[in-house]
Amino acid sequence: MRNLLLTLVLVPSLLAQEQRAPVGGGEAAGLVQVEVEWIELPHEHFTELIAEGGAKRGEEFRARVGKLMRENLAKSLEVQIVTGASGEKLSSGSCKELIFPTEYQQRVMIDPPPPMEIPVPELRDDYHRIFTPTAFETREIGSLLEIEPMVSRDSNHIQMVIEPQLTWHTGNTVWLEHKNGAGNVSKIQMPEIYSLKFHTALRLKPGSCILAAALSPKDAEGTADMSRKVLVFVKADLVSPP
Repeated sequence: MRNLLLTLVLVPSLLAQEQRAPVGGGEAAGLVQVEVEWIELPHEHFTELIAEGGAKRGEEFRARVGKLMRENLAKSLEVQIVTGASGEKLSSGSCKELIFPTEYQQRVMIDPPPPMEIPVPELRDDYHRIFTPTAFETREIGSLLEIEPMVSRDSNHIQMVIEPQLTWHTGNTVWLEHKNGAGNVSKIQMPEIYSLKFHTALRLKPGSCILAAALSPKDAEGTADMSRKVLVFVKADLVSPP
């Protein structure tokens, strides 16, 4: 009975390991290399390319976008590349950690402090009333890529769940500003953050690419610029082990 219970516990675990193990013939599959390319161009050029057709044929569509880049009508924003084993969660990033306050507490500084037997008077602007941060969060600003690729058993396809992201700190929003009688300025503010990101699942042949997303970049004021587009191409390939 004990052996039977042990078998029932081990079999599902072994099956799960087999499903997550690199497939496609073990060593023959090698490593998976995924490239994510971000290209910016005017919206009208993107509309013309879509109208011409071929968006589903990734290599042909990317070649036409490459022609616009050579003519200085489009430009590369970022290229992300990560290489790893099939079935593993892979990630890369080039980021700055932005630490910003999320909660504030109002405090009063009285100079000179009153004697203990005298009650503190009502708050007036001639006292040093300030807002002090009491809680903080961290946000990664820059380029991030998270991906989980899986090679098919015949090594003819690479399936992946992918989540790339570009993030900018575009400024700060001041929610409250106070200036006391001493001329000290105290602010409650939060960061403004603009992101280009998407989450999707793809299935590609090794060496091929596809247009995975079309997004709107930020303008000079940090809001969405609908007059331009950022095309995101994803390419996946098999890399022989060293």
